[in-house]
Amino acid sequence: PVPSAWADAMTPRDPIAVRPTTPRRSLLDELRIIVRRGEVFIYMTDDTDVAAQAVTRMHRLPGSRWPLEVVALSDEAKLDEDFVFETLWYGRNAFVVDSADRAQSMLDRFAELLAERRTTRAHAKRTVHIVWDVATPLTEEVRHRFTNLGRATGFTLLLCREDSQTDG
Repeated sequence: PVPSAWADAMTPRDPIAVRPTTPRRSLLDELRIIVRRGEVFIYMTDDTDVAAQAVTRMHRLPGSRWPLEVVALSDEAKLDEDFVFETLWYGRNAFVVDSADRAQSMLDRFAELLAERRTTRAHAKRTVHIVWDVATPLTEEVRHRFTNLGRATGFTLLLCREDSQTDG
């Protein structure tokens, strides 16, 4: 996989993307493609069944080589937001959050950590995708803040549900 910075230098990504209402492929296939590009994700959803399907081993290279573990972060999981952020920053694992409350608190903490990284002009080596598949809509303020932080640090936010794309 080519480092994201090289690919993004040619065609920069928008820090916030909206998944079409009739997508070309399933969301799980989208996550697999992210991993094949050598990037990582945190999939935030309020659907425990879909979250359970997403917790699997994905492979960055064909032939089941260079595996990437997808770790479930339920409310009972004791991994804190800072650890998850650092793991994503360095591209070590992908994560799945199955609680809307935990997803919101993680997104808020990630915004604080990204603001700190932006002050030092730090940029993730590979793009980190935050996949928001929660029915709770993100406010315009959160989306605007994430647009500035994501562009500066190498994070993207993918909004999956139509009801989470509009300001409630």
